[in-house]
Amino acid sequence: MVNKVSRGEGAPIKTKISKKRLIVGISIVVIIVAVCAVVFFLMKGQKQEPQVDVTPTATQSPLITAEIAAATAGDTEKGYEIYDEAINKASDDIVVPLYVKKAAYAFDNDDLDSALIAAQEAVTKSKDESNQAYSVLGRVYAAKGEYQKSLESFQKALEIFNAKENYSNTSSRAYYERKIDEVKAKI
Repeated sequence: MVNKVSRGEGAPIKTKISKKRLIVGISIVVIIVAVCAVVFFLMKGQKQEPQVDVTPTATQSPLITAEIAAATAGDTEKGYEIYDEAINKASDDIVVPLYVKKAAYAFDNDDLDSALIAAQEAVTKSKDESNQAYSVLGRVYAAKGEYQKSLESFQKALEIFNAKENYSNTSSRAYYERKIDEVKAKI
């Protein structure tokens, strides 16, 4: 392909553009246009997600705050202090869940004595109404090798669960039944 190019004054200069360079140039332009079109349509097609308020309710806030703060404290003792402070400030309706979380925190940090104390406090404060309190107590007793107490705790957790929960929640029921079977096998 021959093009005539003029240098201002004088005769035009003939240049030769190879077909290969022309095809490469056109291909690059086509790819750029295609990418821009795809990006444009993707952005245009994106739906704006409605903003969801994830601010915890007044009763959840101390529980969530304590759990997050303790987990990020970097020091187990500091984590206990955070839970204790939250428990001291908490309303009656979340004291039991805070003790359950504190017991689980201690359990996860291999502090079975502190886990036992917190789990027992959760059971005492729950007045036999928290299957989670008995569940964490059962876990602690099992870890300490006190299988009869663990069995009794898991059986109580299942009893409370069955009395207050919807029977369609089979996964929680199965969890308690599995834990009971595991502990029975160790007795």
